[in-house]
Amino acid sequence: MFYINTKYFNKLINEKTFNIAPYELNEMYLGLGSSLPTLEGTNYTEPSGSLGYTRTKMPIDDTIFEYNDTEDCVENKNKIVIPSGIGLWENIAYWMLFDKETNGNLLAYGELDKTYTIIPDVIFILLKGNLKFKIESIV
Repeated sequence: MFYINTKYFNKLINEKTFNIAPYELNEMYLGLGSSLPTLEGTNYTEPSGSLGYTRTKMPIDDTIFEYNDTEDCVENKNKIVIPSGIGLWENIAYWMLFDKETNGNLLAYGELDKTYTIIPDVIFILLKGNLKFKIESIV
């Protein structure tokens, strides 16, 4: 699985690190999608709300995330349950993190281990370690 921080998220991280901007990110929302987003945070396609789809709220704290020394990244430390919908969610191949429940900015995204079709009344679970975040050094 790959994971990418968008240019928007990298800008927020840099501004916060160097105290340039007072941005506070208190929660994130996990979404699922069928198209590969861009670094600019566009080109993503989520299932329709008419199919019962909503993003899943995730607090930003140590109840959700932990540092993985082996892979030098932050990852989810427990499984994440995404509620089921009322319609078919097809070609789900990517996870996406947003700063808002609807609309908002795409912060990061990654590829799932395979493409899924999620049927009504079936919950989708991301296992421990499936969401990974890392700031890469360019050498």
